Amino acid sequence: MDEIKPIDDITSELNINFYDEKKEIEKKEEESPNKTKEIINKVHEQATIDIVKNDKEVQQQILDKAKRSIDTELDTLDQVEKERNQKATYNANKEACEIFGIDKDVATWKVKLMRFGDNVWFIVYYIVAFVTIAPINRFAKGIKAFIKHSWLVIIVAILMWALIFVGIPIITAWLIKNGYTLE
Repeated sequence: MDEIKPIDDITSELNINFYDEKKEIEKKEEESPNKTKEIINKVHEQATIDIVKNDKEVQQQILDKAKRSIDTELDTLDQVEKERNQKATYNANKEACEIFGIDKDVATWKVKLMRFGDNVWFIVYYIVAFVTIAPINRFAKGIKAFIKHSWLVIIVAILMWALIFVGIPIITAWLIKNGYTLE
């Protein structure tokens, strides 16, 4: 009885390579649907063009969609412009915003409100500084011409301020209490 040869030996004797043939068959099978798909895509494209050319309702839908797209782009540009204006307003009034604890750009009306609040607090500061800090600074600058030590200048300026704003009213009240008049 003949011995049965393995399949690989038989195919090698006949110069047949099942793997290569299988690959070619698979390749042809893959190409076939691709050709079909390509044909269908071309037909679909042509049909779409014909519908768009001839159907008034589709044409109107396309025009409406294009108008909405244009409106959206214009609204986007509007928002970008508002955002730039808002940031510029914030940057111009950054100090006023930081006083109120805002460290990022906010709506423009809020920045303007904070600027107004900052102006109100500046007026309060000005009134207080007018009778406290400003006189001391003024005295200090004048005294500094005569006294060369800064710490001594500040002490003398504070004493002079105290004499003017505290001492004079106390002395005037004491004089009035004891019967002295300005007549």
